[in-house]
Amino acid sequence: MVPSKPGQTPAAISVALSLLNDSNLPSAIEYRQGKIVICNAHTNGRGPFLAGAAGLVMKGRVVGDVVDSLPLSASFLSVDKGSKINMYKNSTRISILYGKLFRNATASIFRSNEVTDKLAPYIPSFSSRGPNPISRNILKPDLAAPGVYILAAWSPIAPISGVEGDDRVVNYNIISGTSMACPHVSATAAYIKSFHPTWSPAAIKSSLITTANPMRSNLNPESEFAYGSGLLDPIKAPFPGLIYDIEELDYVRFLRG
Repeated sequence: MVPSKPGQTPAAISVALSLLNDSNLPSAIEYRQGKIVICNAHTNGRGPFLAGAAGLVMKGRVVGDVVDSLPLSASFLSVDKGSKINMYKNSTRISILYGKLFRNATASIFRSNEVTDKLAPYIPSFSSRGPNPISRNILKPDLAAPGVYILAAWSPIAPISGVEGDDRVVNYNIISGTSMACPHVSATAAYIKSFHPTWSPAAIKSSLITTANPMRSNLNPESEFAYGSGLLDPIKAPFPGLIYDIEELDYVRFLRG
């Protein structure tokens, strides 16, 4: 739950009870301006934001291991907590606005609290899993690298949430995805190359894989199909002790069976 503006702590404001998503954005905007909107499905916040909502509550969403940057204050609720919101909403009195019936429910969204994920490292739900669709003899993914909540450079002319009209600009943003994991591996590969300038790409890949640290299978049910050979270790990577090199012709022979 993040305030729309840095340092802002919103007071209790009315909750709009009608559902809102991008498909019905033009309808009944006047009912949602300055209110916290309840949505039954996941949204990037574009619809409520452009409708002038003060905040967003997404109920019925499966709690995940990563959240998005949104253009307005928001709260993500599990199915159980979402049902409690409904019970509270239905317990409030009814009023009429613009010829429609509304409940007089109110809510507050406060600044987020920072917590430490003591289970990390583990593979997030959105990360692709193996096995290799072409050959089960080749382990995929190769290895795992940090890619969730990475502090990364961000264009100062782009909205922090990526939604038009969001006037908050920053030089750095918190980003998740393969686009964040890839730079960690690429930089480590370049680091290996500085120690071993004559090594082939296959040799460098071998060094990355054989020096990776094992991960806990109890946190990753798919085990090696989730994290490959393990978690990238940039410190050990240049010193594998043993590498397995391979040339183009070796790949051809393998594919021919």
